[in-house]
Formats: sequence, C-alpha cells, structure tokens
Amino acid sequence: MKIAHLSYLSQFFGFMISLIFLGLACNDHQNTSNLGDQSISKDFNHLLDFSVQTDLFMMQTDLFMMQTDLFMNIDQSTNLDLSMEMDLAITDIDSSMPLIQSCSQFQQMQTITILEDRQLKEISGIALSTQNPNLFWGHNDSDNPPYVYAFDRNGKILMHIELPFTQKDWEDLSLQRCPNSTEICIWIADIGDNAHQRDSIQLIAIKEPILPLIPMGEQSIANLQLQDHQENQAFWKFEFKYPQGEHVNAEAFLIWPLQDQLQVMIFEKTNEAQSRLFEGKFTLTDRDQKIDLTEKLSFQSPGVQINQGTMITSATLDPSGTQLFIRVYTGIFRYQLPFPYDLSNLASIQANAMIFGPLSEPQGEAICWGNDGIYSMSEANDQPQALHWFPCSH
Repeated sequence: MKIAHLSYLSQFFGFMISLIFLGLACNDHQNTSNLGDQSISKDFNHLLDFSVQTDLFMMQTDLFMMQTDLFMNIDQSTNLDLSMEMDLAITDIDSSMPLIQSCSQFQQMQTITILEDRQLKEISGIALSTQNPNLFWGHNDSDNPPYVYAFDRNGKILMHIELPFTQKDWEDLSLQRCPNSTEICIWIADIGDNAHQRDSIQLIAIKEPILPLIPMGEQSIANLQLQDHQENQAFWKFEFKYPQGEHVNAEAFLIWPLQDQLQVMIFEKTNEAQSRLFEGKFTLTDRDQKIDLTEKLSFQSPGVQINQGTMITSATLDPSGTQLFIRVYTGIFRYQLPFPYDLSNLASIQANAMIFGPLSEPQGEAICWGNDGIYSMSEANDQPQALHWFPCSH
C-alpha cells in the first residue's frame, strides 16, 4: 500500500522519544527495540554457515509437513468442537517424532542483509522457502509486474516467477498446502483495496518450484513464466467476496489446511481502534465461483494509538500454530493462542510487543516465520530495504 507516512512517522518519533525519557521498558522477549538502523556486517557474523542453515531448513520442512498432516488427519466424523479436535490431534502424534515447539522468547533484532536490487523495491509480502534452503520468496505492492521473486540471504535476486495476469494489489504471502494435493504452494493475497471499490478479492496459489541448490549469491536461475492453460496446472486463483458486498481494505492473511478444506483468515486494515477478522473455507472445486467470507470477530488492533499506527499490514503463525504475529506500522506484536490455529478468542488475548518500529523499517509491511524466528521487511520504494531477523531463544 502506498501512503504518505511522514505524518504518522513524526508522531511515532515523538512517541519513541517520550518512551526514552519516561524510562519505560518491556521484557526482552516483548520489546527488543533498536532506535536507529543497526550496522550491517558484510561478513555476516550473525549468520550460521551454509551447512547449519541447511539443517535448520530441513527441520523447518519437517515441522511444516507435520502441521499439514495434523490438520488432514483430524477425524471428520467427530462432533467435538475445534479446540478438542486440536488436543486430540496433538496427543496422537507419534512420540518418536520431533515435537512442534513454540518460541517463548526472541533475541534482539539482527540485520541479515540489504536488498539492493531495485526489482524488489516495494516489498509487501515475504516467505521463507520450505523447498529451497536459504531462499526467500517476495513480491511488490500494486502497480508492479505480476512477479514473485526468489532472493537469498545475501540479498541477491536469483529469479522470478511471472504470472499471466495483472497484479491488482498483492499485499501478503504465505507457504501452505496446494489446493489439489499435499505439495507446497506459494499463496499470494491479492486483497488490497485502498479505494474501497473492489467487488471481490483473490488468493493465488503457485506450486513452489524446487530450484537448483547453489552457493549463496553465486549465480542466477532462469525465470519461470506461467501460462493460463498449461497441461500441468501450476497455479490456481480463488475469488472471495465480503458479506453484503462490502468493500474492505486488507493487507494481512493466514491460510492453513483443515480436514479436506483450506481455511483463510483475512485481517481488515483500518485506522479505527477495532479491526475485523474475516474467515472463509474452500476446496479446489470452489475456484469457479465467488467464495463467501464471513465476519468472525472484531478485536483491538495492536500498536501505538496514533494516526495509522494500528493499521495491520501482515500476519504469520509459528510452526505450532499457537503463536500469532501481527505487523502494524508501529511494531510487531505477538499473541499466544489457547489452541493451535484457534483465533476465536482473539479479542480477549493480550498483544505483547516484540518490537516498536523499528525505525529502520519506515513502512513495515512484511513478516514471516522461518529458521527458528521471525523475519521482517519494509515497503519503501525510495531506498533499499533491510531483511531483519528475530532469532528464537526458547
């Protein structure tokens, strides 16, 4: 989303200065705020070496597939409520398998790299690949080509996937099960509606390609260009509409498998104190019709109560599904859910601040989970942006 954010930034700077003079502080795992850009280490002292990163990637992939199996194996005949189903599913996991663990604390923010390549200049969605070690997927905001870019931890863009239609307003990105199989897809949330005039919104799923394993930053890979009518389906589009035909602006979504369906959650982006959460369930057969969204609940948006300070711009879940992370323009906030993927009581859950700002992300619009921590980036087309990491310290 493009906004004139100087006004709210000036208010935010004033707020941060006030915090300093008042001597307020949060716990390390709630607020690891860094006032100013962190220096960037060109030799990447903070990074693990390639082999360790690959091991972490394989662990992440195992956890991701466990999560998918957990939901696909829920007994469809049971009449138990969702929270009880979650308990039973977790209890039935083979004890010999590694547990899906939450992260109770996070270390201070680290700067991984600066993305100098101006192809990816208005970043509004990122995700860490589950198929390709050390690789991220990302996309630009509206008024840009319909490309999904692959870039590495050195900030080098390796390739892009081109989709055969116009990019309306892509706002978020996630990796999740494909609509026709247990393969992994890149899900793009084309849900932005700044002018409040769209009759429908879209989710786009692309099969995540497995790219050649190359040393970080050494070479590029041939781009992919998807066609509308391929013999082997490589992408799907699903269209959604809000209740009573309402026009809603949104930039954050979540998606996960639930039995034989996929469930999507879409967070309203508003300058009001309360934001609404919409949900929808769908299958592959729903791609030829508009899918109805329903309003699930309203909750108080996290963030600093200044103009545009609580606008929700991105969301992600940890591998256990018990921690929700919400990005607003004034920080990243964490919610501890009572059960995996259970947002039904979100309005009553305390939002804990991971970080305010940071000032090095002037228009933060992208977060994702990966490699044992949270990654975040900012949309700002006037300067290269940093890839930040909040490592899990358990």
